Amino acid sequence: MAEGALPAGIAHVFTGALATEGWPFSHIVLDDLYAHVSGVVAIDLPGVTQPNGDVETQADACLAGIAAARAEVGLGLDRVVRALVHLTDLGEMAALNRAWVKHFPEGRQPARTCVEASRLAGGCAVEITVTARR
Repeated sequence: MAEGALPAGIAHVFTGALATEGWPFSHIVLDDLYAHVSGVVAIDLPGVTQPNGDVETQADACLAGIAAARAEVGLGLDRVVRALVHLTDLGEMAALNRAWVKHFPEGRQPARTCVEASRLAGGCAVEITVTARR
C-alpha cells in the first residue's frame, strides 16, 4: 500500500446532521465491519450554540444527532453495538437512562460504558460516542 493510502473499505464521512464541519476529525469513519461515530455533544447539532436543558434533554439531543448522522450512511440506532458516555456528574445516570430507553428498545440496548469527566466541550453535560455494525 502506498504511503498515505487508505486500506480498502475505509471511508471518512462528514455529515450535515452535525455542525462540526472544519474541525480536525471525521464525524463517522466506516470500515469493512463497523461505523465509528465521533463523540457528540448537544452543541454539535446545527443551530445550537449553548447546551440547553438538563442531562436528559442533552442526551436526547445527542442521540437524535447520532441517529440523523448515521441515517446519512444508511444505518439506524438499532445497529449500535457499543457506546461510551461521558457525564459531568455520574449522579445524573437516571436522567441519562430516561433518554436512553427512548432511543434503544428493551432488550436491544448496546453495551455501554459511562464515565465522569470534569469538563465537556461547550459546557455540555453529556457526550456520547458509538460504534455500530454495518
